[in-house]
Amino acid sequence: MTRNSLPELRSFYSINQFIDDYFHADFHTESLVIDIADGKRVFKTPATSDVVSKALRQGSSIALQALRLPASLARMPEKWKWMIELHSALCGYFLSGFPTSRFLGAPIAAVDVSCTLSTSTTGGHYDSGDVFFLALEGEKEWTVEYHPDPAIIDNPYKQQLLSGIDSEPANETTTVVLRPGDCLYVPPYTYHRVRTNGPSLGVSFGLPAFSAIHFLAHKLSSLASRAKFTKLLPSAPESEHSAYISAREERRRQLGELLELLLGQLD
Repeated sequence: MTRNSLPELRSFYSINQFIDDYFHADFHTESLVIDIADGKRVFKTPATSDVVSKALRQGSSIALQALRLPASLARMPEKWKWMIELHSALCGYFLSGFPTSRFLGAPIAAVDVSCTLSTSTTGGHYDSGDVFFLALEGEKEWTVEYHPDPAIIDNPYKQQLLSGIDSEPANETTTVVLRPGDCLYVPPYTYHRVRTNGPSLGVSFGLPAFSAIHFLAHKLSSLASRAKFTKLLPSAPESEHSAYISAREERRRQLGELLELLLGQLD
């Protein structure tokens, strides 16, 4: 964590300004109302502004998923554009040489603006990518493990299972309180819990964490429109030995050609 690393953010964006912008934009399909109930993290998409107003009054947290907003949104507030542009700059700096466009199977990237008007928590959880959090108004108390949890990193099933649970830490933690101007970095798959003791506003920048599978998926998506790779692969019953062997060899030939092209693109 770095204290007062961005002093200009102390008066950059207030809760009242965010709420005014949110209701003026009047676009709710990419927002979440977050509650904790019976040990679970409950996410609901609000249908109207009235639902959002009620949720805030009742102590729920609101998260605007800015990266998921349509670029053509006519009432896109300037502060939201700035956050999206900052996320792009962070990705460009930290992920030089990695894909910048969305594709099928891409890792999660996010710009989440979180707002609450009372004491609340979004629950203990893990994020799959690097997270940079900027406090904008009020205070947010972060409880964070010192290191990423290898048991989570190497277990996709456990990742999915824990995503909806208000988890407790498995290892030693530290607790810090963030105020406007402060910035906190949390590595991928590092446990954290966020609490507020009153009204607060902050923005979380989630960078995508690429595996070899993600990288190859992106390369494959760029070849999806090439006719030679969209032809159906041959098949034959194993009982018809000659046809079966011929089909298998043709599959190996086509896949070998594709892999050779992919390797060439990785240079």
